[in-house]
Amino acid sequence: MSTNIISLNQLVDLFKSFADRHYFINDFGYGPTSDIGTSRQMDFPYMWLTLDQPSTIRVQNKTTIPDLYFSVLFMDKINIQKNYLDINGVDSDNSQEVLSDMLQLLQDLIVEIETKWGNYGIKIEGDVSCYPAVDETTDKVNGWVGQFLLKIKYANCILPTGDIVQTNISPINPYTRYLTCDTLSNCELIQNIENTLNAANLRLFSQTGDSVTIINTDVETSIIDGGVGTLNVPANGFNIGDSFRVVMSGRLSNLNNTDIRIKLKSGSVILADSGFQSIIQHNNDIYKIETDFTIRNIGGAGTAEIVTIGTFQTTKKNSSTVTGFAYEDTNNTTFDTTIPNTLDITVEWATASTSNSIKSQVFTLTKTY
Repeated sequence: MSTNIISLNQLVDLFKSFADRHYFINDFGYGPTSDIGTSRQMDFPYMWLTLDQPSTIRVQNKTTIPDLYFSVLFMDKINIQKNYLDINGVDSDNSQEVLSDMLQLLQDLIVEIETKWGNYGIKIEGDVSCYPAVDETTDKVNGWVGQFLLKIKYANCILPTGDIVQTNISPINPYTRYLTCDTLSNCELIQNIENTLNAANLRLFSQTGDSVTIINTDVETSIIDGGVGTLNVPANGFNIGDSFRVVMSGRLSNLNNTDIRIKLKSGSVILADSGFQSIIQHNNDIYKIETDFTIRNIGGAGTAEIVTIGTFQTTKKNSSTVTGFAYEDTNNTTFDTTIPNTLDITVEWATASTSNSIKSQVFTLTKTY
């Protein structure tokens, strides 16, 4: 949900933009209807906007939500000149055609608001009232008046004001910043902002393809493929308490009692090492790696500290047999937060065999704190 605040000026600009973009509207004005044609002659057909009663400001969870009542006029000049049809008793007045055209313009505006203005947090509340209007002055115009209530998104949970200073009447701590919301949990706007920011910050990386298949080799090999997001943390980018979760899954085949080794690394620095672990035989089965790690201290090597705990789990598709192992490491010797860090996950088979193969198909890195 968007959190932009739409002012009255911006709202009028949206109406004017509609008039400027519409092929059959030649002029636009805003203000009391008594101002129409007073400063200049309007070009026909024209659109006129006026703010009416009863507009209201609703108070909800200490926020203000304006409901603005508008009248909009679409008017065109009536042709009252005689023409040859008059001799046959046919009225040459085109007022009916004008009414038909101006009603269509009103409907075009309603469609515009309903289909496009929702992106700005604007919608029509209820139905639109409308009635034909006739100007009996020398202009000789007629058209339609539409009246509707626009619900506008607005909030003032944090006011653009200075600190509340202490007075004799109100003994308030002058160094405290006050919010208009009693609690942030009751403020929908603030929660929406926080949720949007949190969601953007938590999603760090998602793999979008299968990794290489590590098969018939006993060489330690990365099992991460390309994706969206980043696995990189710039120098001095960590804070104490930063916590992350790795989830990886894919296909696995191996000989019975084969040893496999999982490492989480940053460059050449080992964050966690499972050591060689024996696993039962698999044939195109499923594995899953889940690992959590937390930054306990920041600084150079010997000062920075990271703790990592993870599991490697396999599931046989034909029997649903679940096996696996766990690993845990604390690195407070070679881990360094003053330099760039790039996460990597490697797999190493103890024995090279065409029967030993593994690849990743799903891999995500998220920030949990």
